[in-house]
Amino acid sequence: MNELSVNLIDTLVRIRNQAVAMSKGSWSELETLIDSILPDPLNPIALLPIATGKAVGGKLDELIHVAAAVVLIDGSLRIIDDCADKDNPDALYESIGVGRSVNYAMALNTIATRELWRSSLSSDMVKGLLNNYFCSFLQVCQGQDFDINKRINSLPEYQEIVKLKTVAAYEFAAVVGARIACSESNAIALCSNCGAHLGWMTQILDDIEALWFPITENSLEIEKLSFPILLGLTINHSNAHLLEKLCHEKEFDRIQICKLLDEMKVRTRLMNLALDHRDKAIESLSGSLNPEGSQILKIWLDWLLRDGARLLKNTY
Repeated sequence: MNELSVNLIDTLVRIRNQAVAMSKGSWSELETLIDSILPDPLNPIALLPIATGKAVGGKLDELIHVAAAVVLIDGSLRIIDDCADKDNPDALYESIGVGRSVNYAMALNTIATRELWRSSLSSDMVKGLLNNYFCSFLQVCQGQDFDINKRINSLPEYQEIVKLKTVAAYEFAAVVGARIACSESNAIALCSNCGAHLGWMTQILDDIEALWFPITENSLEIEKLSFPILLGLTINHSNAHLLEKLCHEKEFDRIQICKLLDEMKVRTRLMNLALDHRDKAIESLSGSLNPEGSQILKIWLDWLLRDGARLLKNTY
């Protein structure tokens, strides 16, 4: 693998600094909040727009600006998600309350939208970028509403929700880098495809972790039917009937359900599926204008999956 022209550690620092700087001119508490809630260093997922943008020949400075906007969008969604799920003991609402947290989330999203609008692109490219963003954000909100309010009974129903709430978000994060760099529809489509596969991969991994390694044992999030249980119910196995019965019990026996799923090798199946999506995401950027894009993506994925073997351990 050739040495990158981009210093990824420095790039993450610059993205974070840019995200904080975007709040300047607003009230001082907002700037302080952004600086306090953003991880330092940032999660390498912030590099996704850099990877796709570099793949199609984008300039680093412009990509850092848009990546910082994506970081703020992600922050706003995570604040709202925590308020809805109440499964994160470190959530912002735990320290300042739900009302102020929602207000800050709205402010983060407003700043990010303003910065996308300010992108140094032609008016037609800015219009396309914003249309893409508005469509994606509404899809995510619709998916979150279904996730909160709808009882899922089948794997296809859940896949439709994931396509809205998770896949749409990753597609946008991948496409925004490409849109900053070019207007070529095929290149944008390849980056969109890359983001979609990353969205499916991430949701599968998150669902494994949520069921087998919950942060809070009594969280309602554990009891939601997601990929592991819904896949298990479709498998022709003697445990499927018992699994279905346990899912309708008043007391949700997570440990027993996990044991049944492990006997059905559901975790292994899901991990293989997640890795298939990983490979397809990388393949989407292969042969692009600049091979550095694919290299950056591989580095991020290696970081994300650095302890992936942990997800297959029989810890309940």
